Amino acid sequence: MDFKLSDFFRTAAKKDDTPTPAPRDHRHLSSMLVQILHALDYLHQRGIMHRDVKPDNIGLSKQFDLKLFDFGVARPINDMKDLTEGASSPLYLPLEVQLVEQYDWGVDIWATGLVALDFLNHPFYPASVNSKPKIKQRILDVFGVPGNKYKEFFKDKLIHEKPRDGIFNAFLTTACTRLGPALGNLNEENFQDLLGKMLCINPRRTLARELLEHKYLKAVNAGRLKKAKEKANQCKNTLDDHESTQNERDKETLIKTLKNFSTQL
Repeated sequence: MDFKLSDFFRTAAKKDDTPTPAPRDHRHLSSMLVQILHALDYLHQRGIMHRDVKPDNIGLSKQFDLKLFDFGVARPINDMKDLTEGASSPLYLPLEVQLVEQYDWGVDIWATGLVALDFLNHPFYPASVNSKPKIKQRILDVFGVPGNKYKEFFKDKLIHEKPRDGIFNAFLTTACTRLGPALGNLNEENFQDLLGKMLCINPRRTLARELLEHKYLKAVNAGRLKKAKEKANQCKNTLDDHESTQNERDKETLIKTLKNFSTQL
């Protein structure tokens, strides 16, 4: 990997306050999300959650190929274990972790949604949010506290929170002003719908493999799978050719060896 994703974000952000800011390309955004979600799907289907998805832990090549790394706080997804302890980057952890509730792979989906906002240089948290209590309040301020709706997820842990409306839709609309022109299903409406499925208070978030079938990602994902299949076939053909050549060489060597020991050949 040539860079960290965070380096790419910082470079792009430098142009945002200039007279000619560069809009973010839907194709880059969708490709980034597809690659992260593929990595997470691979982990989640094998019973592992990363727990520290953030731009600093994602490598980026000059060809815009991404790799997820730093598995230092990764843990098995075990329904029998009451996993409540936090990980190393509280800013990328959802409300259930802030409230010390049980959680699972959904924490990685939430974090990926925040990475998408970082791509747009519209981070979820203002710079003043620098503690766990402030993180919790920011989440509640953005999503609102609709009466007792959250009680089914968090019991009475939010009972003292004043009911209030959220600003999530307005927040997303502002974030999307940095996006470039739409390209078919790669448009603002579909992106906001996708992000709404990733950034939701309900800890039972949509699976990574299901998100890959979302309208905003489906075509990009299909193209990536096609390229991967073609590459695999190419590697197989190369291996078959190598084996065929090696077999011919082995045959010639065997015949020569036998000739040395048999006058019948």
